[in-house]
Amino acid sequence: MRDVVSDNIRELAAPYCDPDIVTLGIEINKTTGGGCGVLLDVGSNIGSCALVWASMGHTAYAIEPMAYNVKLIKKTLENNAFRGTVTIFPVAAGDTNEDKVLYLSPGNTGDNRVGGEAVSTRQSQGGKHIW
Repeated sequence: MRDVVSDNIRELAAPYCDPDIVTLGIEINKTTGGGCGVLLDVGSNIGSCALVWASMGHTAYAIEPMAYNVKLIKKTLENNAFRGTVTIFPVAAGDTNEDKVLYLSPGNTGDNRVGGEAVSTRQSQGGKHIW
């Protein structure tokens, strides 16, 4: 499997990560000697911010419900030696504890949506995954 995340970070200079997050990680390293920052990356997508944060020696928690994106983050972690750590939570974040439908956006793994009525089984059905 090609390491899509590393290729994007390397080739595109991590455009998917908010520059303020990168700046904050750098400033924490300057003032503390590094490695003590913690990032909660909700809706991590392919993990760009969490991985950039870990590359600076910090800890990141990546919350990402889409199985394919989780697979990409894991592959990047396998293929690279980061000074920090990334812990992946393959779930969606919300203010209630219930099952929802994850609607997948065709062609854009960063534009998925959680919504619909609560369901109780995991399955795929024509462009949506039920979690």
